Amino acid sequence: MRGLLIKDFMIIKKHCLLLLAVSALFLAISMFSGKSTYFLYYSIAIVSIIPINTIAYDEAYKWNKYELLLPVSRVTVVCEKYLLLFIIITPVILLEGVVSFFVFGFDILDLLSLMSIMLFCGTMSPIVVFPVVYKFGYIKGRVINMIIIAVLASSITIINAKNISSGTLIEGAFTPQKNAFLFAVIAVIMIIVSILLSVNAYKKREI
Repeated sequence: MRGLLIKDFMIIKKHCLLLLAVSALFLAISMFSGKSTYFLYYSIAIVSIIPINTIAYDEAYKWNKYELLLPVSRVTVVCEKYLLLFIIITPVILLEGVVSFFVFGFDILDLLSLMSIMLFCGTMSPIVVFPVVYKFGYIKGRVINMIIIAVLASSITIINAKNISSGTLIEGAFTPQKNAFLFAVIAVIMIIVSILLSVNAYKKREI
């Protein structure tokens, strides 16, 4: 597992720094947008795509064929990608929480509400894309991936629209939701289902 993580971080360092930079840019912009969380949603959504990109580069480098020679099970390979996802999105969610607390002046309840929604936004795309990619491969599933990412962008707009008190989508201030924890619960349930589907798909896939 450790070796797989090191391999993926080497890929991220070489190919995915631009996504991190764009995510950081959206986070910086959000600091000057009052209490609007519009750019925060995109900040977490962008970094969540990085683990998906590592699969694309794995296929480009023919890693899957080399992987067969290693004492690593397909279950471990799949679970490593989900672990990578959490390693990447957790610091971003915490950083967004710090920004919301010190810059926006959110109280603890507001903060928990926001972070629950951010967890949902940060996992929504990968947990849908991973099973598709492990079933068909990144190249064959790229059309589906594009559709999912488009749906993700639309979903973020809808989520933001439902969580602002007034004003435009970009300028509207965040309004805490009483049932925001449900976003986190749904995310956890979907992650478990996604892992099971991905493991099952990858075990049956011929490389």
